[in-house]
Order: sequence, then structure tokens, then C-alpha cells
Amino acid sequence: MPCQTHRDSESGLPEDAGVVCKIADRFEDFDAAFEMVYSQYLSSGLTAPNPFQRRVLPHHLQPGTNVFIAYQQGEPVCTTTLISDSPLGLPIEAVFPDEIERKRRRGIALAEVSSLASRARSPVSFHRLFMRLLRILCQHSRRFGIDQLVVAVHPKHAAYYERKMGYRRFSEEVTYESLGDAPAVALALDFHEAEVTRPPAYDSIFGEPLSLMEILPRPMSPKLSEYFRPMVDLSVQNVPLLV
Repeated sequence: MPCQTHRDSESGLPEDAGVVCKIADRFEDFDAAFEMVYSQYLSSGLTAPNPFQRRVLPHHLQPGTNVFIAYQQGEPVCTTTLISDSPLGLPIEAVFPDEIERKRRRGIALAEVSSLASRARSPVSFHRLFMRLLRILCQHSRRFGIDQLVVAVHPKHAAYYERKMGYRRFSEEVTYESLGDAPAVALALDFHEAEVTRPPAYDSIFGEPLSLMEILPRPMSPKLSEYFRPMVDLSVQNVPLLV
């Protein structure tokens, strides 16, 4: 029986038609990603208005950070960021410092998945876009030495990550006092364990290897770092990946 094709109600096209996913490497990519995150977080009450209308973390300017973005029919529709551990630390440490430090002491190479935003028209479309971004992000992470991905998520979404992708919870539930007491838990995906357990999403992420050129690190250039530096809000904390 053929798979059902979900179509956009306005255009009549398949919801994932014309989608291109990549690691940001141009001003337009970074700018679109930061604007998308700002717009979604602002509408959700998770960030305050700022004159730049961009949400830029200090970590975005670090050489170990890569921004992933999906375009559909040329329009930016989904983004997330991978922040590798560095002397600056990880955003998740704002609420889970002890848990992250314990992992470091075990010699685990960590990276955090953060700054997720989407303009998908439906949950099905979002899931497809997010999984396509994760395919690049996870293959990039494994190729360049990351042992575990860590995320802060709303508790109501934790089961999805655990069941579909093999994440494991490593914290108690906490609240963000400065963000309307939004709840969050910390999850980690251990790539070595996932290779053995093969969670349901494993094959869609790792089944078909991407080319080296598709997953090469593309940190922000010094010129772009200087452009976006004034937009960094040093008071910004990480927020749950999905709210």
C-alpha cells in the first residue's frame, strides 16, 4: 500500500516539497535563523523584545557552533543550532550545571542542540523538517567527535525524544523562573549506545551517509561574528528546546 502524502492545504503541494537542508554558511542563512528563533520565542513569551529582532546567543559566535537551517521553496522554514562544548560552556548549564559537569568529568565530548524554531504549517510537516535537520546534525556530530548530544526540553515532549531517538533523561524537572516558570528536563543521546540499541529514528538519520561536503563544520566567519556581536544578549538563558 503506498504511503499517504500530506499536502499543504493552501498550495496543494506535498508538505515537504522543495525542501533543502544545510549548515549555515552565508549571512542570509544566519540572519534568517536568528530572526526565526526570535519571532517564535517572542510569540511564546520566552524572550523579550529587542531592537534587532534577532535572538543571538554568545555561543553562536564560538568556533565550535554550527547553525542548521531548512528552506522550502526558497523560504526559511526550520532551524536549530549545535553548540559544541567550549570554555564558554553550554547554555543548558544555566539550569543543569552539576549534571553537565559530571558528564565532563567522565570525559564525554558534549554538544547541545538549541535554538529550535519552525514555520511549519502542521505537526507532520514540522516532524519531517526537524528529522531532516537532525540527519545532517547527527551525522556531522558523529563525524567530528561528539559522544553525546544534550538538550533541554519541555517534559511533555521528553517521551518523544526517548522513544523515537533513544535519548535518556539525566535530570529532575526544573523550572525557569525568568521564563514564566516554564518546566524542563535534560536529555542526552549517546551515539555509542544508539548504534547498539537502534532506536526507531536511527535508520532515517544514519541509514544513508551524507557526503563530507554536506556535513563539514561551517562556523561563523570573523566578519559575520563582528556583525552579529552587538545583537548578543548576555542575559539570555537557554530555554526548553520544544515548548
